[in-house]
Amino acid sequence: MMQSLASTKPAPGFVRGPLKDFVPVVEYGVSEALSGEPSGTPILRMNNLRDGRVVVDDLRYLRGRVDSHLLLRHGDVLFNRTNSIDHVGKSALWQGELPEASFASYLVRLVPDKQKLLPEYLVQWLQHPLIRQRIRAIATVAVQQVNVNPTRLREIEIDVPEDLSVQRKIIDVLAAVDKRIEVQHQELAKLAALKSGLISDLL
Repeated sequence: MMQSLASTKPAPGFVRGPLKDFVPVVEYGVSEALSGEPSGTPILRMNNLRDGRVVVDDLRYLRGRVDSHLLLRHGDVLFNRTNSIDHVGKSALWQGELPEASFASYLVRLVPDKQKLLPEYLVQWLQHPLIRQRIRAIATVAVQQVNVNPTRLREIEIDVPEDLSVQRKIIDVLAAVDKRIEVQHQELAKLAALKSGLISDLL
């Protein structure tokens, strides 16, 4: 499993370094005005990042074409750099949920060196509660929102298994747990609906 981030030195088989050593590319998204009309290129926003995944509801669109270098590619990691303190730092992995899409400027795209760091591992790391605390600690406060400078983000140290197969095993274990949580949430929602129906019938 992912090692304790409170340890003073990396566990055997892990390497430690600033995130910039593993994520050489950071890019800002589009800043043009967006429309709710489903015409043009879909643009992902903060609300489209949920529990490490991209959800494609409540989309906004940029009319016309987006520069090709700003189109999302499979394995891109999106990071929410500007929002309230509760939402800043949210991240998600783009897995080609739409044929074509880009992202708003208050998100940034993190492009890891896949020879060193798998995108799925990066997303899990960014969601770790201690890392979320570190991210909030480097955020600067503006009017009714906070902002995380990507340069400062990439100074945070990360512990990474040198062996990509170990990273993959960690990812698979965490994905299996996420799936179980999702199933249990679905079952809980069914029970809540059943209870609501019983209350209506009995009262």
